[in-house]
Amino acid sequence: MKIRLFHLSKPKKFELKPRYYDKKKEEMEQRKKRIQNNSNDDIEYFRNQIHEKWQSSKKDKIRSKSQRMMIIYIILLLLVLYLMFFIL
Repeated sequence: MKIRLFHLSKPKKFELKPRYYDKKKEEMEQRKKRIQNNSNDDIEYFRNQIHEKWQSSKKDKIRSKSQRMMIIYIILLLLVLYLMFFIL
């Protein structure tokens, strides 16, 4: 049996655990890998991406137009109510 007078413990290892997920960075890395592979699937993937972006932009335009129309209808309704109660 060994007797130790001065026992020194080993230093703890440093382990870095990422706290945040960077979606843009992850997508960029995936694009780089696809470009490096340069397969035919990439063309189809990019077509799908463009199509999805166009669809989302169309939806955004429709949504903003409907919001503007709703605001106009509310203003007109308030104007008519004002005219009915205070002018007549």
